[in-house]
Amino acid sequence: MIKLLFLFGADKISYDQITHLEKSAPNLIIYAIPIMGILTLLEIYFSHKKEKNNYPLKETLGSTFVGLGNVALGLLVKIGLLYAAIWIYNLVPWRMELNWWMLIPCYLLFDLCSYWSHRISHENRFFWATHIVHHRPKTIIFQYLLD
Repeated sequence: MIKLLFLFGADKISYDQITHLEKSAPNLIIYAIPIMGILTLLEIYFSHKKEKNNYPLKETLGSTFVGLGNVALGLLVKIGLLYAAIWIYNLVPWRMELNWWMLIPCYLLFDLCSYWSHRISHENRFFWATHIVHHRPKTIIFQYLLD
C-alpha cells in the first residue's frame, strides 16, 4: 500500500499551462485537412470518370455543411471539457503524474467515452440529427466517413 502512495500527489495544472501545451503540441489537423480534401477530390474524379454518380450535389453539400457544423460544435465542447477536466483534476487529492503506463487507462476511458457518445447519438434525437449523415447514403464514400 505504501508503494502506491508515490503515484499520487502530482502538482496542480495551472490554466497558463494549457496555452504552453497548445503551442508545443503538433497541429495535426493542418496536415490532415489537405489529405482528406485530396482523397475526396480523387474519389469524386474517379466516381465521375466511371459514371457511378456517388456524389449527388445535394447530399454532398448537406454532408459537408453538417460535417463542418459538427467540427465547430465538437471544438466548443472539447474546449469546455478540457477546462472542466483540469478544474476537476485540481480539486481531487489523488492527482497522478503522467507516465507511459497512464496512457493505458486513459485510452480505455477514452474508448468507453467514445462508445457511449456513439451509442447516445443513436438513441437521442438531438445527437442523431448530426449522426444520421453517415447512415443515410446508399453508397459508402470517403466524405461520409469524415462526418
